[in-house]
Amino acid sequence: MYNFLLSLHGLLALLLLIALPLTLLLSFLRHHATKPMSLVVTVMAHLQLLLGLYLYFGGSNGMQLFETGEAMSNSAFRFYAVEHITTMILAIVLLTVARSKVKKTWKEQSSSRAPFYWYLAGFVLLLSRVPWDRWPFIGN
Repeated sequence: MYNFLLSLHGLLALLLLIALPLTLLLSFLRHHATKPMSLVVTVMAHLQLLLGLYLYFGGSNGMQLFETGEAMSNSAFRFYAVEHITTMILAIVLLTVARSKVKKTWKEQSSSRAPFYWYLAGFVLLLSRVPWDRWPFIGN
């Protein structure tokens, strides 16, 4: 079950990394498709969060690393136990704020580019903590 959820987490991350740049571009252009794409990105990001939290608390690359006492002494362990989860939660918060800004600017017929900047910040954070070396889609 754990390996299936881990694979699902990776697949959903790949889909998010495809949908998020598209949403970023649409929000920059202030295209009418920004609103539905922002919903897709938000739903995927929150599903990622739920899967990630389950993997963190139920798997061997999360809370268990603190129990062994090795979480902070090893950089690979620290990445999963602290850096990955913290940065991803912050990125998802930024993406959620961006969705809120999209809805607000659409309601007010505003030409604001605020959603673009929120999406950009979330995307940069997300890219900074993807475990590229362990991703099954990239290879070793």
